[in-house]
Amino acid sequence: MSNTLQRLRDQYQRDCLPLSEVMRDYFPHITSERHFLTEVRQGRIALRTVRLHESRKAPLMVYLHDLAELLDQAKPDTTDQAA
Repeated sequence: MSNTLQRLRDQYQRDCLPLSEVMRDYFPHITSERHFLTEVRQGRIALRTVRLHESRKAPLMVYLHDLAELLDQAKPDTTDQAA
């Protein structure tokens, strides 16, 4: 388990978050869920969203392990930098 995933689990105390909460906490510059989903579909944001129920009205959710993976990929890699 990555350190990022553990921190997210400690922070949120659950395994999946509503997309609106992820947007609020990590993408405050994107104000529309529709625009966010367009960015995901076009590959600009590599984050998987799911509906926990078959209903179209069910809220979109993000699993913490997917969010942690996105955050880890966005982190600059400091291990390869020369001192």
